[in-house]
Amino acid sequence: MKFKNLFTRILSSFEGHPPLVAAVINRDIARLKRELDRGEDINIQITNGITPLMIAAKDGQLEIVDALCSHGANIKLKNKDGATAYMTAAIFGQPRVVDYFLKNGSYVDMKAHGQTALHFAAMAGHADVVQVLLDHGANIECKDSPGKRTALMLAAVNGKKDIVEKLINNKAYVNTKNRHGITSLMGAAMEGFLEIVQLLIENGAGTEFMVEGKTALKLAEENRHKKIVKYLKNKAANN
Repeated sequence: MKFKNLFTRILSSFEGHPPLVAAVINRDIARLKRELDRGEDINIQITNGITPLMIAAKDGQLEIVDALCSHGANIKLKNKDGATAYMTAAIFGQPRVVDYFLKNGSYVDMKAHGQTALHFAAMAGHADVVQVLLDHGANIECKDSPGKRTALMLAAVNGKKDIVEKLINNKAYVNTKNRHGITSLMGAAMEGFLEIVQLLIENGAGTEFMVEGKTALKLAEENRHKKIVKYLKNKAANN
């Protein structure tokens, strides 16, 4: 995921960072409090627009997140890819921090690069984050800007069965089509995720939908997913 790459090189070393940033990277709460008492810039943005709050959110350091916010850290600041600390927490799978931000003013359906926290968490397989987002009222049918895909579609094509199941249990519509007319079932069939194909069909996914004249069965055949082909043919024969 491209957002994760923003942090890799920058946070691999403490050298060259301002003292407050170094304290956050090192998860040193005592040093952090000393730097805060000295009046260090709490909203400093280092390379790629990353803030101390984003670093703490990425690492799931709730005590540090709370300390920063209590001293006036701006939760609305964005890095160069448009992600806030809240989005960062969702991308890196930190449910407690996601919950904290949502209880302290972050908008659950805000987007970065056209995708919400639910989109990111769903395709990454962060089940606990997905649940927190749903508990806070995330729009389960929201489509992303790049491809008009829902969280269910993204989970399905990335093989995240537990997320697919969770979203279906929370009433996600299984037959939504993306920008190209592809459904979650078609996507899972193309990618070869048999258990997800089965789960979708068991919960009402239609096998009759087509994209460019091709059904999920045809797409599975073209991609040589023999088990899915066999399953879909058996379903058709028994209907």
